[in-house]
Amino acid sequence: MEAFCHFVLKNPSRISMIFAFSTSLAPQLTYEGEDGLRCETNDVLQLLAEVLTKAENLTRLRIDFLEDTLCQSPELFSALASIRTLKTMKTSDASYRTTQLLLSCSSSLEVVDLCMGGSDCEPPAMLSKFQNSLTVLHLSYHESDFGYDHGIIFPCVRSLCLRHIAWWNPTLRGLVYTFPNLHRLNWDYEEDSDEEEMEEVRERDLAMRYDGWPSLDMVLCCAQWAYALAFRSSVRYWLCNYFCPPENWHYVRAALMEIRPTHLRLTIHPVGLQSLDQLAYIFPEVGITHLHLEVQLVDGPCISSPKQYIETLLTKLGEGISVLTQLQFFSACFDFRTGDSKIVANRSAVVEIEALRLVDFVGRGLHLARHAQQMTHACFQVSSSREIIVGEYTRFIRTAMPHDNSNPTVEILTTTEGRNLLAESPVGGGDADSCFAFTRAIYT
Repeated sequence: MEAFCHFVLKNPSRISMIFAFSTSLAPQLTYEGEDGLRCETNDVLQLLAEVLTKAENLTRLRIDFLEDTLCQSPELFSALASIRTLKTMKTSDASYRTTQLLLSCSSSLEVVDLCMGGSDCEPPAMLSKFQNSLTVLHLSYHESDFGYDHGIIFPCVRSLCLRHIAWWNPTLRGLVYTFPNLHRLNWDYEEDSDEEEMEEVRERDLAMRYDGWPSLDMVLCCAQWAYALAFRSSVRYWLCNYFCPPENWHYVRAALMEIRPTHLRLTIHPVGLQSLDQLAYIFPEVGITHLHLEVQLVDGPCISSPKQYIETLLTKLGEGISVLTQLQFFSACFDFRTGDSKIVANRSAVVEIEALRLVDFVGRGLHLARHAQQMTHACFQVSSSREIIVGEYTRFIRTAMPHDNSNPTVEILTTTEGRNLLAESPVGGGDADSCFAFTRAIYT
């Protein structure tokens, strides 16, 4: 850091070329007699403050351990507060000094990512200076319910991500009040809360009065929390992550009846074959048009045969989707992994991969199409170590005869056609690396 600061300060034109700055300033402390601790980084922080004061084109800033750093360097606090060009700010350990910095900030921030470190200031008040500029907000480890009568509204926020581990959660009513025009919500909370806790939260949320969230378009949330939050309005996209049956089957069905998405993405973790029987009953009669499954096939005791697991899952799923009368597009990505990072060296894994090549995905797709009589496409991918080892892409052509949609004709698409089709789908993925592209979209 010191060398960088000296380098740019030697030539003022270099500072004008700094548009983004990212650093981790973990304080290095040394013992200094009985008077306590002295930080060795003060000189470096003074140099950095000088650089940032002159960085007239800086728009993106990330500083880890910012709270401790601000406590050590009043010069850096003043430098950051004086910047007028910042659009994006990300930091960890946000507490009292970080709050003061945000309240003193001269920039109109549009994107803020804060990992809270114990500030007494509620997030709405903490960010109140950016009411009319903030569009994306990520908060981690906050302990605020956001309230609904603080008078601080963020009308421009379109994307909100809440991450938490501790048992504390805001209410949807508070979020609707604070972010009335939100489009994307990522509720990234722990998924292993017990059933009694989920029922308590659901009972609390059902008892609250508010009119719903008509602007909300996309939700990334596990099944348990989607059930507990009791959404009052439909959402077009639901990304149901961390779905681990059999305990959560009823959560998915109940949440689907409230969220009523047209586009659904389910991430399923391995379970025994018998629990897959519930797939025949998981879907209520909702208007899902696009359905995508992410299935993580981890080699272990619960899946003795990944090939049999896939075949059973798709068979049971066919029974379940028969109520989805508007389903047009189905895709599934099966990611096969083992505990051995060197999968090629694992002989049993190689055998299983070869077995997966023998799955009759065309026949399985036809089975699904017979149950979902509006389905026009089915895409299947099997990947291992992020490499696609199986890819089958089909189109179904149905007869024009009335009441005779049960036996469609299958057209096999080329790999290029299939991947393009997946890439264009809002819940699909063009290859193993882009399978999670739609998930990542909620952060932007």
